[in-house]
Amino acid sequence: ANQAQREELFRRLWAASVGVGRMYRETLPVIFPQIGSDPQEYPGASLVAHCLLTLPTHHYLTDGDIERIASVLMAA
Repeated sequence: ANQAQREELFRRLWAASVGVGRMYRETLPVIFPQIGSDPQEYPGASLVAHCLLTLPTHHYLTDGDIERIASVLMAA
């Protein structure tokens, strides 16, 4: 996956009224530079941070919500 694919999937999920989010856009070394780690040391973490979407997982999800999320993911 890449950022363009993430954005397209985000758009489709949002259009289907799924409370999707882009929660982790940066790695910890970028967010907290005071820890002294070089963000370039973690290329896998950067890839995940830039491509990750967060789907709802709360206990209020209905079977219909889950089916709608699955339908959007399967269509993508």
